[in-house]
Amino acid sequence: MKISFDLQLQKGRFSLDAKAELPADSVTAIVGPSGAGKSTLLRCLAGLETDAKGDILVGEEAWLQNGHSLAPHFRRIGYVFQHAALFEHLNVLQNLNYARKRALDAELYTLDEVVQVTRIQHLLDRSPDTLSGGERQRVAIARAIASTPQLLFLDEPLSAVDESARRELVHELERIFRRFQIPALYVTHNLAEAARLSTHTLRMKAGRITANAATQLALAPTQLSDGSDPFSIVVIRSRDELPEEGLSRLDTSIGPILVSSASLPRDLPRRILVRARDIGLSLSPLPETSFLNQIPATVQAIHEHSISQVLVQLSCEEGTLYALVTRRSAQKLLLAPSRPVHALIKSVTLQAEA
Repeated sequence: MKISFDLQLQKGRFSLDAKAELPADSVTAIVGPSGAGKSTLLRCLAGLETDAKGDILVGEEAWLQNGHSLAPHFRRIGYVFQHAALFEHLNVLQNLNYARKRALDAELYTLDEVVQVTRIQHLLDRSPDTLSGGERQRVAIARAIASTPQLLFLDEPLSAVDESARRELVHELERIFRRFQIPALYVTHNLAEAARLSTHTLRMKAGRITANAATQLALAPTQLSDGSDPFSIVVIRSRDELPEEGLSRLDTSIGPILVSSASLPRDLPRRILVRARDIGLSLSPLPETSFLNQIPATVQAIHEHSISQVLVQLSCEEGTLYALVTRRSAQKLLLAPSRPVHALIKSVTLQAEA
């Protein structure tokens, strides 16, 4: 199943003109600056913008075509808003039951499974007005899943919670997406969050789609020009514990690396992010150093970054790393394409947190 759309909408001085085809078997992030049209695009796809024109096709079902629009409640979408829109007169369990009554495929998973996976067992008797921001969003996500939607729409669901709750919810969302396998469109302005949670990404600017690609390509530092802190996306295959040292050995797309166990969630994340500024380069292994991770690599390219720094693109096994180094260092090491190097990464800087 694929999602394809060609949409136009005029709202005052803002115009949306967006056309794309997306894989409907993954999590697609929609990123861009404020005012780019991310939430508006999501609302158009959900049928909440009644003036939207064009076409929307989900699998073989036309949601918008030839001026005919399928009503939002027939689109089978689980929608999670920036601020959890819970029914304040119902407790948490009653909110979930309200959604469950509208589930068309209740045999896919039980309500108890939803409660267990989203870890809200202790909240069921609570009233929404007694919940913290993070708890409200967790319940809102559970309620959306309880309706067994064919698509999940999440509109900046973590932007209104504090940093601690956001980190925890990123871990939870990754686990939830993995367990229920519901295709999702995830709007966020946080690129690290998008990199952690999505496999496909749309970038938007001024109501237009500027990139539509796999996340590792769409969010590669060489594709971004917004001044954001460059990072690499490292895919994790497996994890072995070294409890006597408090470390975890990860088998990853760039090779084996050591990470502080305390920085990882209980469930193995699919990927970690490595900030380009946290990587040093050496022409050979350093036997007497505090760097536990010395990854053999080959320089692929050197990109301009600032007056004093360059971004070095490295090939490591099946993955790519980006290192931010000074121009002076690049000249001293005679860095150039095809030159072998070692990427030096402190274990304490490697985290699974967005």
